Amino acid sequence: MFNTEVVRIREEEKFVVRLPPGMRARIADEAKVSKRSMNSEIINRMESSLDLEREVTRLKAVIDALLGQPSEIKSAHTNEAGH
Repeated sequence: MFNTEVVRIREEEKFVVRLPPGMRARIADEAKVSKRSMNSEIINRMESSLDLEREVTRLKAVIDALLGQPSEIKSAHTNEAGH
């Protein structure tokens, strides 16, 4: 019974992706350089992409917050410049 559950769960996690011409070879080359399987390379790159996207969103919010306070930034810059 447990083995049937594991098989069912593993099947649910599979996802078929159609790659554009040449991408499979590129992924294979990068996987070889990284000493990973193609699957691991794809997962690693997807995780990195999602993490970077989250970080960009966070940094944009920080920038927006800083730009929302131009007088503080201007006065800090003026003090550093010795004006």
